[in-house]
Amino acid sequence: MTATVLYLDTLFLANFMMNLLALSLTGALLHLPYARRRALLAAALGGVYACVAVLFAFPPLLHIAVGVLLSALLLLITFGSGGGAVLFLRTYALFYFSSVLLGGGIEALFSVLESAFGTDGGGVVRPADAVLCLGFVAYLLLSLALRLFDGGGVPRYVPVRISYEGKSVTLSLLVDSGCLLSDPITGKRAIVVSRDALRGIFPEAFLSIGKGGRVELPRDGKYTGRCRLIPASGAMGCALMLAVRVDALILLTDGAPLDALVAISTKGTRFGGAQGLLPLALLRGRGKINQKKGGFRL
Repeated sequence: MTATVLYLDTLFLANFMMNLLALSLTGALLHLPYARRRALLAAALGGVYACVAVLFAFPPLLHIAVGVLLSALLLLITFGSGGGAVLFLRTYALFYFSSVLLGGGIEALFSVLESAFGTDGGGVVRPADAVLCLGFVAYLLLSLALRLFDGGGVPRYVPVRISYEGKSVTLSLLVDSGCLLSDPITGKRAIVVSRDALRGIFPEAFLSIGKGGRVELPRDGKYTGRCRLIPASGAMGCALMLAVRVDALILLTDGAPLDALVAISTKGTRFGGAQGLLPLALLRGRGKINQKKGGFRL
């Protein structure tokens, strides 16, 4: 009789790393903001389920059904429910593809190591432990690559003050390398700010744009010269956004102005806990950013 030895710690950690890699890859490819602690929680939940499914020998159909629901739960924990059904379906498809790809790669690697070192664990290294170590190395390399791509030491959030016709508001914006919004005519960059965050300074003529499903320039002539319609595309699809030339746009980390328009987001996106997005390109060439100045530590 052959006994099967199951290492629950290795099973949990292997699935934990696979889920964390898949979530990180999904967020990076779709430029979805998320808190790392939420990704860790979701990955841990996936690891716990893997152990429970093996211990109780779930039937295949039940395992598939629970897996589908669990994947949706992991995405909701990590990225939230903002963005609507279309974005969620795209995120789900990419996460599922990443999980299958990583799972297949891990299984193939395990088979190679198993043939080289055996399965009894009596060698120098167990195949499962080797796969686990390689998973940690892969996650570290992915994190390093994303940091280099996103600008290295650039802070995740920055405080910005927006002034318009004697009124001003200070907001926290998420720095995003994937935010490439700009005026197609002048080439000027644009930050993206939630409509609700601009209610204190923008007139209703700006804030009501898009409520009826159509985005167009304000009808009042005194506002037309300050506005642009900018085409935007992303994970949620393509749309037009109203962008406004404000009186002042100040980055509070260094007190210097930003040469950018303010595009009004009507989608209700949460921006990872911030009130908008700031293109990474606007921070390049500004020297070292003081993350503590301005009082925002999200």
